[in-house]
Amino acid sequence: GVVGRVRVPVPRRRLVGGAVAGGRRDLGAGVHPGAAHRPQRAGLGCRERRRRVRAFDGGTELDMSLRAFLERFSRYAHVSAQVYVVAYAYLDRLRRRDAGVRVVRANAQRLLTAAILVASKFVEDRNYSNSHLAAVGGLTAAELSALELDLLFLMEFRLNVCPSVFQSYCRHLEREASHGGGYRVERRLEKALVCAGEARARQAQHRRAAAA
Repeated sequence: GVVGRVRVPVPRRRLVGGAVAGGRRDLGAGVHPGAAHRPQRAGLGCRERRRRVRAFDGGTELDMSLRAFLERFSRYAHVSAQVYVVAYAYLDRLRRRDAGVRVVRANAQRLLTAAILVASKFVEDRNYSNSHLAAVGGLTAAELSALELDLLFLMEFRLNVCPSVFQSYCRHLEREASHGGGYRVERRLEKALVCAGEARARQAQHRRAAAA
């Protein structure tokens, strides 16, 4: 469907996977039902990896700018700024591992929505359902669930981003946002991620001030 015309519902929030134990969240428990049954680091064959990469090229071309698309997520998805940073870390990981994985207009809608979904499940204790994030991203719930699994297999279920790496991505994104120019989609993505994260942080600050 066309992203700009998606009607975004307001579903009930849910606790993903009941992933709370002893006051600390088991990060792996809320990611994906298949994660608990994944093969032991067998890795994907070249043909299988290509098939999963091509799955992200199967949709329609994004009909808005990357910044507008991520601002839409900031407005309707209600995920934290940290989610955008982790999503960017995942995309950068894929770019380094698979030369064919780039964020371009042909795959941006599907790749960004899947990355934000997986990052939100890994980072946050409470999440909206797949169907809600699919609506925000202009996809069907079935499409997004399949893309989520494709992304997890491409990343070999290695979702952890250690604090030092997280901080390095934060600094990198801040530097890129502060520099003018740049015509590559990836550069625009970096700036859009920072803008979306800053907008989300401002919304949280306003809510705290109103509740005080």
